[in-house]
Amino acid sequence: MAGKLFAEDFSREKNNGDFNCYIAKKEYKVFGKAIKDKPLELDVHEKQSIGNCISKVNEYMNWLCSDCKDELVSCLCEHINSYSSVTAEELYANNWYESLEIHRVLLTITETGKIGADISCSDNYDEGHILDMELLEKNIEIVGYDG
Repeated sequence: MAGKLFAEDFSREKNNGDFNCYIAKKEYKVFGKAIKDKPLELDVHEKQSIGNCISKVNEYMNWLCSDCKDELVSCLCEHINSYSSVTAEELYANNWYESLEIHRVLLTITETGKIGADISCSDNYDEGHILDMELLEKNIEIVGYDG
């Protein structure tokens, strides 16, 4: 991660139903990429507090930065297997993971304290389309291209 996050790094932006919405304009990393120009968004259920969740946020950001590459490649291969025969080896050879350009990161802390992420990015596999990912805890639940 670019640096440890503190509750004070987040400013409250609005409420969205049962969630308090925050943003941090501090540099952070996702998938090994330093993100400087896009805020990190954090939605925290009203039954949770940002102060009590910040260590979980830091742990999760560390995982997003370094530990999920193989799982992400595997999930993408499963998703695109219905219309392409691309293999994980081909994605690695074409530096797919390194080509990711992050557009948006939204972390969510649920009512029960679970953490998840919605990440939008572009890549060198399906240029012109946005790759959306939904994660819950350390599981990639959904990977798909728009359109």
